[in-house]
Amino acid sequence: MDLNIFLSILSNEIEERGLKLVVIRNYDTLPQRNSGNDIDVIVNENDVSLWLSILGDICDTNGLTLDVTKKYYYCTKTIIHGVDDKFGRLELDLNNRFEWRGLKFYSSDSLISNSIRFNREIYTSSNELSAFITFCHSFLYGGFIQRKYSKEYKLLTTEKGKVQFKELSSPFMSFKDIDKILTSLEDEKYDLSKFEINIIRIKILLKSIIYKPFKTTKGFLYSLYYDFFC
Repeated sequence: MDLNIFLSILSNEIEERGLKLVVIRNYDTLPQRNSGNDIDVIVNENDVSLWLSILGDICDTNGLTLDVTKKYYYCTKTIIHGVDDKFGRLELDLNNRFEWRGLKFYSSDSLISNSIRFNREIYTSSNELSAFITFCHSFLYGGFIQRKYSKEYKLLTTEKGKVQFKELSSPFMSFKDIDKILTSLEDEKYDLSKFEINIIRIKILLKSIIYKPFKTTKGFLYSLYYDFFC
């Protein structure tokens, strides 16, 4: 099945249930072509089962095969065989939390509620918000600054981008560390060492534990459970 047709069917099916097809990166050429390795869809925290049910029904009706390959606390990874994308299959990730080890750095529900229609099938967010979330994903989950998103990071160094970055990150990050990160992004050197980044990550986690001990600990334990048992 052509990718365009699949995403059109998916968009129609989810809209009938009051959902949106929200993608915040590599969406420029969708639904005609996927410019990334996969498609990261943003879903509400409690809607993963509904999305999997919809995908399963679409696959059954159209002779496709749905595989759920991995479940994380924040994301469910799927492969849909028979969609004409990469190697005759589509990797579709359902991102239901912007959360790292119990620290919520943004609300997926809020992003979806305030999403902007990009075209008939696809919704997205503001460029600055997308850049912030993209940065947090690699920085918090991976402990590095993903150089391939330098174009997106440049948006965070504009006046508007800096204001939003500071506003969104100040609840869990010190102003000193925020300035250090923005300087690195502005210079486009991305020269923070692995050690420096990990120190910032540790401070972020400790601050979250101190100010939101129950919620952070619960999320942290859930994330470990998903890492090792799902």
